[in-house]
Amino acid sequence: TSPYWQRPIPTDHAKPVAARWRRVPLLPFWRRVLHRPNLLLELLLIRAVYSAYSQVRLAATAGRPVAEEHGRQIHAIEQWLHIDIELWVNHTVVEIAWLREFFDYYYSTFHFLVPLAILGVLYARRPADYR
Repeated sequence: TSPYWQRPIPTDHAKPVAARWRRVPLLPFWRRVLHRPNLLLELLLIRAVYSAYSQVRLAATAGRPVAEEHGRQIHAIEQWLHIDIELWVNHTVVEIAWLREFFDYYYSTFHFLVPLAILGVLYARRPADYR
């Protein structure tokens, strides 16, 4: 109901003061991102990171016995915390064919497609959040 809603009156502002660190330039990573990064460079970076991940995964030489021992340790902690429901859930899902097929498909595709789709949407629509 205020008459100033449609036509606001400008207010006086304080005069700018000299910056404390005016001789220090604003570093590029402190600036707000207003544009998209180079797509080719981003794809190359994703490929390089995935290649490094594959090399590290192949270099793991501890083997299956060490992995199974770590799994037993985690399972013991879950039992101690009373959060061990995986065996029950696995047996329940295996008995229901459509549910088993859904989770097989979900596992085989989800962790590849969804992160790439999210990165694509962020790259196209929200470059600041993408970075």
